Amino acid sequence: ERRRVYYLNHVMPKSKMGKSLVSSTLAGAINVLLTNPMWVASLRIMEDKRSQQRRGLFGVMHHIARNEGVSRLWNGTQTSLLLVSNPIIQHFVYEQLRLWLLESRQNGTGSRRHTNRAKHRHRKGNV
Repeated sequence: ERRRVYYLNHVMPKSKMGKSLVSSTLAGAINVLLTNPMWVASLRIMEDKRSQQRRGLFGVMHHIARNEGVSRLWNGTQTSLLLVSNPIIQHFVYEQLRLWLLESRQNGTGSRRHTNRAKHRHRKGNV
């Protein structure tokens, strides 16, 4: 138990940004690995509506695994993992902006100060 905690403390990044990036990456990868078989089966259903639709999603997944091998359920996983990078970056930027905004509000700086400056400029006629 102590070794695991030590290992996690040693491996995980120390900064909030690093932890956010790692957690976003793990969430995206787990999502792809768990849902890819369902996407493969649903694409098969759309391709061949008449014969595949009667089986349903899990029936098609079972059919693919039995006739083509379990690994075929994860066709396209590499591409999907590559495409995960876009939401990871978006989530990372969102989290950093959210944290910055919260910290600036707690410190009394940030958006309120910017708004006051804009009001002051507007009164002077400098927009």
